[in-house]
Amino acid sequence: KFEKDVAMEVGIRAVIEAIHSSHVPVVLHNGFTDLLRMVGDFVVPLPEAYHHFKTVVTRLFPRIYDTRYILTRTPSITSHVPSARLEDAYKTLYALPDDHEV
Repeated sequence: KFEKDVAMEVGIRAVIEAIHSSHVPVVLHNGFTDLLRMVGDFVVPLPEAYHHFKTVVTRLFPRIYDTRYILTRTPSITSHVPSARLEDAYKTLYALPDDHEV
């Protein structure tokens, strides 16, 4: 069991490093707690202050997009989408005409 746990941790750390090295944006949905867990479990012990945590995450992943945040904080989207659920957003936005700007 120990060897399997270590192998999994090494694998997850390799994925984190690959994402970091690739410079691709990270897209999450309501992902703050996921970031907390990932950083605390696989990168460094969680900092006590939020701004230190933010620095760690920003260095790891400079471009993070949280679709829930976008859905709830962008007026041109919130006027069309009834909830922050991805399924609702997809159905609503997909049904808009192609020439409709959001």
